Amino acid sequence: MIAIIQPFIPHYRDEFFKGLVSELPVEIFTLVNNTKVESRGYKKSRLNTKHLKNFSIGPIHIYNFFPLLSKKINTIVLMGSVKHLSTWIILILNFAFKKKIILWGHGISNEKYSKESLKQPWLRKLMYKMANYSWFYTENELKIWQNQIPNLRGTALNNTISDIDKIISKPFPDSTVKKSFKEKYKIKTGINLIICVRFSNPNRKAELLVELMQILDTNIYGLIVIGDGPLKPDFNGIKNIYDFGAIYDFSVKSELFSIADLYLQPAWNGLSIVEALAHGLPVCTLKRSDHTHQGVEYNYLTEGLNAILGKNIKELAQKISEIDIKEYEKMRKSTKNFAKNNLSMKNMIEKAILTLKE
Repeated sequence: MIAIIQPFIPHYRDEFFKGLVSELPVEIFTLVNNTKVESRGYKKSRLNTKHLKNFSIGPIHIYNFFPLLSKKINTIVLMGSVKHLSTWIILILNFAFKKKIILWGHGISNEKYSKESLKQPWLRKLMYKMANYSWFYTENELKIWQNQIPNLRGTALNNTISDIDKIISKPFPDSTVKKSFKEKYKIKTGINLIICVRFSNPNRKAELLVELMQILDTNIYGLIVIGDGPLKPDFNGIKNIYDFGAIYDFSVKSELFSIADLYLQPAWNGLSIVEALAHGLPVCTLKRSDHTHQGVEYNYLTEGLNAILGKNIKELAQKISEIDIKEYEKMRKSTKNFAKNNLSMKNMIEKAILTLKE
């Protein structure tokens, strides 16, 4: 039996865990009660999970790990957080528990990426040295860790989302389909960007969306907005911004993405760009820096291949307005191919299963 511990299971991770459960004896344990997931801005998962009682003392988190010590459980997938005291106890006493332990690192800190990609804190390195195996989201992260711990055994699952394979398999919408969707959703601009996020983090620099759309020709360029949150800018009265709020309906989101020509998110890019790449939309964002933080998924982006990157919002707007149609069509194809070759949920599931079977 395999036990996997997660904070909670958001809807976009359903397909991954269903894939594991269908092939292997897996029990999923969560720290956040499923009834509280929606209050965090996520749609609840339909998976059967078991809740572990837990509490915090300052930054230190303690959860009830005794259910994980059951004799029927021989492998435990734990979160690679040094703040989880219970994880340290399991690792330190594992000579007695005799479990196979996989640490699943959910990404190098966005704020400290430049520093931590060169040198990880010694405490975190110690934690990974004590485990049997490691999971990482991207190949880039795996290389970073193996450079710092040469004997580290691990694999890169490649972080992706539920239903991604459906999106990847969809052909590009032709002009007729695009026109009908634009009429349906009352989109009047010829070239349209789209953003799909929770407006809950100031590091996303959402205020720059309005600035960029004011720099671009308002008669030509439009922005489709999917998402809500306390830090959402006021888009009222801006004629080239179309605000649809939070949408969880797969077909509606697909239609809005079919209208779009480019994906736009100034900073703090994460799983949202995976959906964009699957639709074949090149990603427009700011270059990672000490002031512009990006998630590990930023490493999926290559300028000219599947992304348009700017050092500031003015440069980004200029690059968007200057892109050649032939260059754009080439980028769309390469973007779709990148998603097909690297971001398939099938591949993510297969990599995890292979590890667990070994």
